[in-house]
Amino acid sequence: EIYTLSLHDALPICIGQVITFTATIDIGDSTIPPAGVVQFFLDGSKLLGTANVTAGKASVTAILSGGGHTVLANYSGDTNYLPSFNSIGPYVTKLSDSLTVAASVASTTYGQPVTFTAQLKGTAPSGVPSQSGNVQFGLGCQCGLFGGFVVQSVIGNGAVAKGAATLTVSNLTPGALQVVASFGGDDNWVPATSSPVSVAVAKAATTTSWTSLGTDPKSGNLVAAALVQTSATGVPRS
Repeated sequence: EIYTLSLHDALPICIGQVITFTATIDIGDSTIPPAGVVQFFLDGSKLLGTANVTAGKASVTAILSGGGHTVLANYSGDTNYLPSFNSIGPYVTKLSDSLTVAASVASTTYGQPVTFTAQLKGTAPSGVPSQSGNVQFGLGCQCGLFGGFVVQSVIGNGAVAKGAATLTVSNLTPGALQVVASFGGDDNWVPATSSPVSVAVAKAATTTSWTSLGTDPKSGNLVAAALVQTSATGVPRS
């Protein structure tokens, strides 16, 4: 009552590929064929299927998500053979993708909105969904080891929908900025990071005015005033 579990598909296994799991019950020199059923479980508790033992074998097919898995085959046994089980650890290769980011403007003024659009690209087999999750947008510089890009601050996140994610911000710090987009991956797709896009943000212009705070009720003369600075976007300046 010893059986082995073998994987009858070419390796490596890719997302969207139909995989056949076959449990083979090796009865050695016995001439009595085994009966019963084999249950196949994915990652502990998810039932992939149940198959009758025929000619010493039982098989199920499945499509697995990306990453490492454990598939357990549990043989029920019969009147002649004891129950038994075995497992394998197939690894399903996630799909590769690429990520680009673009800005709605190349230069702007502080306080004006800028929209960043991240675009994910990749080819998926039939039945495999496009990327899901979020894209993170970050400010940084090419100041890492060997000139690599280093994210110094996160400016926001955008939800991925139909392969794209957007983020609109209006509080970018004035200066020559570089923004990258990063996708953390999901069950089917690997992570991806874009090349940086440059945006020049100029300081907002200001206007200065005096605002009366009070007058002498007898003479009508101004007794208090405040200097108010306002940016071109209407934001008071301190």
